[in-house]
Amino acid sequence: MKTGPMEFQHGGYVLNLASLAGCRAGDLLDFSANINPLGPPDCLRQVILRSLDTVAHYPDPYCVDLRRAIASAFSLPVEQVVCGNGSTELLYALPCALTVTRAVIPVPSYIDYSVAITRAGLDAAFIAQDAESGFSVDWSRIDQELSGGEMVIAGQPGNPSGAMFKPAALLDVADRHPATLFVIDEAFADFVRGYRSMASYGRPNIIVLRSMTKFYAIPGLRLGYVLAPEPIADLISGFLPPWSVGGLTQAVGVAVLDDRPYAEKTHREIALLREQLHQGLAEMGCLTVFPSAANYLLIHLNHAILDARELARRLLSRRIAIRVCDNYKGLDDRYFRVAVRTADENQRLLDAIAVLLGNEIA
Repeated sequence: MKTGPMEFQHGGYVLNLASLAGCRAGDLLDFSANINPLGPPDCLRQVILRSLDTVAHYPDPYCVDLRRAIASAFSLPVEQVVCGNGSTELLYALPCALTVTRAVIPVPSYIDYSVAITRAGLDAAFIAQDAESGFSVDWSRIDQELSGGEMVIAGQPGNPSGAMFKPAALLDVADRHPATLFVIDEAFADFVRGYRSMASYGRPNIIVLRSMTKFYAIPGLRLGYVLAPEPIADLISGFLPPWSVGGLTQAVGVAVLDDRPYAEKTHREIALLREQLHQGLAEMGCLTVFPSAANYLLIHLNHAILDARELARRLLSRRIAIRVCDNYKGLDDRYFRVAVRTADENQRLLDAIAVLLGNEIA
């Protein structure tokens, strides 16, 4: 039975995955969605209970307190912050709110970059990146495609690769092409310890897109924001519908931004868990695991019998979901992505893959 006008193309659709696995959603081990395995911060329940009375009123349409908290975190003017109902809402708004002629997108990349551009009625040039470099953005290739009026959309770190590019390379290209807008998706940048947002470099043609749902494990609340020069921020804000972010969500956003112990614990644990998972997967001879700065790993499968889609089907029969990457431009059915989860959950994944691939983990 179809549940919508088109096939859902993302990971994390646990109701559908659980149905296919023949289990309840709570019994599914979901590696297809890249959510912080620590779960939401401890303050979440208290904040929601304390703010529950606000649901009887319309939320602040300007998200004043939340924007102030975000601006303070990045040492930016509050006028440069726009909040939205998840970063995807903002992504879809960008090509409609801003004057651009087409898009330039390095691939593989988050599939909704191209969907957002297509829905805005624009054409896009897709620039393939090299597996040898871990699919990191080669800005010299992007540079060759630019003549002015374009919108470049790139992830930092990239999705599904987790690769980082050098900020200086982007800044150099942005400075040479002042009539081109550069949208940098930092949805997973909070997982990178010590990362400096591209918004902090003060370029008039760089727009940063950020999500709060992945790092703080609150995807059900939907919360994202844009950091942009004030004239661009005004255009984006004017395009969004009123009351885009609910009152409870705004209150949660303010609270979690102030939870430094949670952020520090996440950085410590994710780095260790990612390395352990990377090593365990790499020990299987037919898997190539790409280096990642994020909370997920991209893997290439070179197996005589199984491709990634068949591996995913067999894992799902064991109530484990992974993200097949054959609908990412530049990849095929030999690629899949897995989220970094807890040590026990990661080991369960490793054991299951080892059995299915006929390997033993030393």
